[in-house]
Amino acid sequence: MTLNDFEARQILLMKETIEDYQQDKLDIDNLIFNLTSLANFFEEKDPVWHERFLEFWGTLEILNSLRIVSNKTDFSQEAKQKIDEALNNLSNYSPRNNQSSQNAGNFPLKSIFSASVGH
Repeated sequence: MTLNDFEARQILLMKETIEDYQQDKLDIDNLIFNLTSLANFFEEKDPVWHERFLEFWGTLEILNSLRIVSNKTDFSQEAKQKIDEALNNLSNYSPRNNQSSQNAGNFPLKSIFSASVGH
């Protein structure tokens, strides 16, 4: 199945948002907000994709929340690595095929919590 023009544009905007974050043009709070806004379109249209997206997005949300409640201004190196992995999976994950070209779903919560912030 192929994406229609609007769906393709949503995916392109998601990828551009990720690139903006990776190029320090966008902070993580805006990254999370923008990705959520763009992905909400797929919630009813492709619920399997949306659920999988939330797994990747959830990594970002959890790590950012833990950073905030720990009163840290930056992420630990391990957390940064987990963020990069989640963004890579989000960048490569496409509606209609419901799979990532990377090792999708490799984000156990225990690992996310231990990586949350620097010591």
